[in-house]
Formats: sequence, C-alpha cells, structure tokens
Amino acid sequence: MANALSCADRTCRCSQVVGVSTCPDTGNGVPAWPPRWLKESEERFERYPTCQETRTWAAILQEIRGGSQNFKTGGLGKLRVKGEMEIWLCVYGHPCLQAMGGQGNDWMCYAFDKSGNKFRPWGINSELKLCR
Repeated sequence: MANALSCADRTCRCSQVVGVSTCPDTGNGVPAWPPRWLKESEERFERYPTCQETRTWAAILQEIRGGSQNFKTGGLGKLRVKGEMEIWLCVYGHPCLQAMGGQGNDWMCYAFDKSGNKFRPWGINSELKLCR
C-alpha cells in the first residue's frame, strides 16, 4: 500500500533531494530530520559552542547592505530540501574556526533551516569549496 503521508510532511520533500536514493526512516514513516548530510556535519561541530551562528537573516542582510564582505551565500542545489532547507551561508573568520584549531582566514559555512529559522553548522569552506 502506498504511504498515506501527504506532501505536507517531509516525505515528499525528502524524495526531491537529488542524489539521495532513499530517505532514512524514523520508524513511523517520516524521514529523519535533518538530512543525513547535515546531521553528520552538525555532530562534528556540536562540541564547539562558538560554532553556532546566532545572528538572524535580517541582521546579516543589514551587514551585507552596509558593505560587509564577510558573508557569502547561495543555493544548496542538489542538496536542497524544498521549502525546508534551500540556501547556505558562509561567514569569513567566524570564531568557530579558531575554536577548532583551524585557520582564521577561512569561512565557516551553514545551511539555513527555514522551519527552525536557524543556521545549522555545515562545514569549513576549505573542505566544502563553496566560496572562491
């Protein structure tokens, strides 16, 4: 029998992620959230409290409009989860980089979770290669 869950839940959205053949199931027919690619990176950063980005999109946009060159953003492309997680943000010289023993001249990158209205730690740009 077909899954009784509607597209209003994450089941349909998960299937729209290109390159992911199946959605991990939580046991009740609802895919695990956040997506596996992000969950693994979040676990890497959870022991570093300074890796959280607490500014709002509005505050970041205000800084960008004010001429700040410390932010880069773009779409998640194949990793996008429509209506949930569609964009990324990288912050130059973020305090997280030093906390991890990394270089201060790198970018800390986040995926923006629309439903939770927060930035989720994704990785360091020197590894992800999002900013040039």
